[in-house]
Amino acid sequence: MMKKKIKIEKSRILLKEALLHLLLEKDFAKITIQDLCKKAKVGRSTFYNHYNDKNDLLQSTVAFYSQIAQETTVNAFLSDDKMNLHANLIRDYQATVQYSKVIQALTTIHLPNADFEANMRQILHEKYQVLLANSESSLSEIPEELAINLYAANALTVTKYIAFHPDIANINELADFMIHIYGRLFKSSKEEESETLQEPGSETILEIIPKTLE
Repeated sequence: MMKKKIKIEKSRILLKEALLHLLLEKDFAKITIQDLCKKAKVGRSTFYNHYNDKNDLLQSTVAFYSQIAQETTVNAFLSDDKMNLHANLIRDYQATVQYSKVIQALTTIHLPNADFEANMRQILHEKYQVLLANSESSLSEIPEELAINLYAANALTVTKYIAFHPDIANINELADFMIHIYGRLFKSSKEEESETLQEPGSETILEIIPKTLE
């Protein structure tokens, strides 16, 4: 019984991997069941034992890797990284390098029930909502929802850059960059209080320098 379960799971993994490889070679619309079976080295009957059609396989593959992204990004952020954003960004980017081919393949498809990029955007949005709800950095000069959307969009752009350039992307510098953007979008309550207490008409050195250069 156990051997049968292992064989079934192995066939599913082979078919998922076959789909990913083929997506890097051609459009999803051009991929056939025959292509998938040939790449996975399984029979058509094996394919149909697991999936109704190639769309069913695609949905299963997107769901599978979206769950991994959820665990790596949000769940690890709350548990392993104890909400340390920089540590979690490094973890995210290391995972992005590890799954770079998966991300390259799945971000080429945008179907109603199989949109990995949309899932990633939602996962990142959820993470930053959690971060703001549990930290002092919850004040923004623009509406909070807009600020979160902007940050999540930047985070997704960086993630895709790393996935498509895993050999040259400097994950430490990119993590520092995202921390910088976060600091620009959101201010802690202490920073807000400090600015409020500043005397009217007074200027900080950082506010004066740009004016002298105009």
